[in-house]
Amino acid sequence: MLKLRNLASILLALALLLSLAACGNDVTDPETTTTTTAADDPTDPTDDETVTVPDDDEPLEGRVVISTQAGPGADAAWQAVADAYMEINEGVEVIVDLKPVEGYDTWIINMFGTDDPEADIVNINLAGPAATGQSINFMEYATLTSPYSGQPWIEQFNFEMQQKDLARNEWTALSLESVQVLWAYNRDLFEQVGATPP
Repeated sequence: MLKLRNLASILLALALLLSLAACGNDVTDPETTTTTTAADDPTDPTDDETVTVPDDDEPLEGRVVISTQAGPGADAAWQAVADAYMEINEGVEVIVDLKPVEGYDTWIINMFGTDDPEADIVNINLAGPAATGQSINFMEYATLTSPYSGQPWIEQFNFEMQQKDLARNEWTALSLESVQVLWAYNRDLFEQVGATPP
């Protein structure tokens, strides 16, 4: 059961990192980017805002610091994501620097209060008003094509389950965790009592 949970954590973390790394702080070079507008795609939820994305042919360079909350299996999961991402993008250094759960909210509020926050991937929901203007609006990227799947980013997430502010056209946090209920039953016991399994 624990191995299954660790595998699920690794897969979720990989999806998250791959989605964020292309949008991180120091990863793009303005001279090698392409600008698109929502007018180019009428289904784009950005409503005529301009979005700058890296050219597919240019390798990414820079550093991504992951400072989410630590927890069982989280360090191993994020490190697996970091290693896989650095293998694909050799010019990107990914640093896993997880923080303790206790005091995380104070740490993140203080970090956002600095001139140059050091972390790129965080549990932003715990920062409160300190995060205002400090996050990526994923709505700007939602319908753009992911270089990792060839499909729109929006198709790589359970978009309906993400917390968005549609009135302000903002999606500033990705859900890192979810509750999944798994029911198991003993088939032999069902057969012994003549019951039909669900």
